[in-house]
Amino acid sequence: MNIITNQSSLAKVAPKYLELLHELQTRVKKDFGADLRAYYLLSSVGRGENLPGVSDMDTVIILRRAPNDEDELWEKAIQEKFEPKYPTLTLLDISCIHDKEFDDPNAERLRFIFKTDSVLVCGEDITASFSSYPPGVQLAKLLNANYRKTLEDVRKDILEPDEEDRNWNARGGQVRRFYAYVWV
Repeated sequence: MNIITNQSSLAKVAPKYLELLHELQTRVKKDFGADLRAYYLLSSVGRGENLPGVSDMDTVIILRRAPNDEDELWEKAIQEKFEPKYPTLTLLDISCIHDKEFDDPNAERLRFIFKTDSVLVCGEDITASFSSYPPGVQLAKLLNANYRKTLEDVRKDILEPDEEDRNWNARGGQVRRFYAYVWV
């Protein structure tokens, strides 16, 4: 039986983004200290499939505590500092989550994403205990559970953009191009 494997690796990350990851890793370790459980890179940059002007760099800081308002301010400050240095990225997406989010029985999709499309930058590999998935009906149900709602959300974002969508467009992205790339 074939198992879906993780195609991401630090070896596939472009050198300019490795430099950014190194800078971010240093800041994350320094600023979060003992609260840091792990720091991950997700999606196209980790697979070496990023497209200049289209791709963003998704990173997630997994904390041993619940994120707070100060963490959200920290995320925005980091984005403002580092995004201008890397104009080929559409967005530097850095976010903090509590490690307990992975324990929720409804977080199977989140665990799947981390198991199959992430690179550990530093800290503890939390994915080691996550299930591996063979292709098939069970995986299809997991990935498509919210398909209709997601399509409706995409349609709404395109036809009735909110402030976040307008900010995305102001940063050089396009909602349609973004969703087309993510969902195709």
